Amino acid sequence: MEESFLAIDFETANAQRGSACALGWAQFQDGRALDSGRLLINPQLPDKQWDSFNIAIHGIEPEDVRGAPTFAEVWRAIAPCTAAGPLVAHNASFDMSVLRAELARSGVAPAPFRYVCSARLSRAAWPEMLSVSLPIVADELGIELDHHNPCADATASGQILLAALEQIGVATIAEALKKTGRQWGEVRPDRR
Repeated sequence: MEESFLAIDFETANAQRGSACALGWAQFQDGRALDSGRLLINPQLPDKQWDSFNIAIHGIEPEDVRGAPTFAEVWRAIAPCTAAGPLVAHNASFDMSVLRAELARSGVAPAPFRYVCSARLSRAAWPEMLSVSLPIVADELGIELDHHNPCADATASGQILLAALEQIGVATIAEALKKTGRQWGEVRPDRR
């Protein structure tokens, strides 16, 4: 594999996209994971705006993020990785909507970058799968997953992407997109 990318996964404090409370990430280079981690994010919301449903899913509570960096601070740390390769997320429409909402909310104008959805490439690679949800694809591929731990979700997304490239028979994301008729997603300052 020739591919280098940053896989990400957001968790939110409530149903609003502009309420990121954690970011999981995994840096992949030449087809292998180099580093990964989880960053808590202070969404700067009153405790009463946190949704118990979301808390039950990811286990992050308001007191866990007190003193954590804001989204803008987290983005400053992650943004340089977008220059090295695309972002990857499973069900990227969710994660990119969180990213766009947080960029807008914090007034950050990002440098343009591309992204790809590992769920969409999973659908192309394994059309017989009844569902391409993260836990199902991970289970089918034998990928260990602690679902809704954002670091584990990001790492699994990257591993799924690499497995999909292999299944499709290509070495790069660009080749996979061309072969499957999919397209890059893009985030730019003029159309977050």
